[in-house]
Amino acid sequence: MKDLDFAYTWTGATWEPPTVFVRLRNTTDRKLFCVLLDLTDRHRMHADLFPGEYVAGRWTAEAGNGAAVTLALPPDQPVEPGASVTDWLVLLVAEEPFSSAPFALPRLREMPKS
Repeated sequence: MKDLDFAYTWTGATWEPPTVFVRLRNTTDRKLFCVLLDLTDRHRMHADLFPGEYVAGRWTAEAGNGAAVTLALPPDQPVEPGASVTDWLVLLVAEEPFSSAPFALPRLREMPKS
């Protein structure tokens, strides 16, 4: 997979963040359990896009419950020229279900939610 770059769009009144659809394609003939992890450049890790479910063989599943995923800057980072962040998506695949909870990490210097 190559790096993808996205940019905010000026609507004439406000900056709109880009949106994308994320799909997981099982190219095998067997049912596989998938979790999609998002690791941010602030070292947060979460599975909010696809927390874990089976994807049938030769089937495609949609992350984000099938809705477009908004790619926005963190709330404390202003939208301005040159602002950027990097996220890495990691797909974990297994034949048996597992919990994505152990992979959840807060941003650096942020207290975990209890």
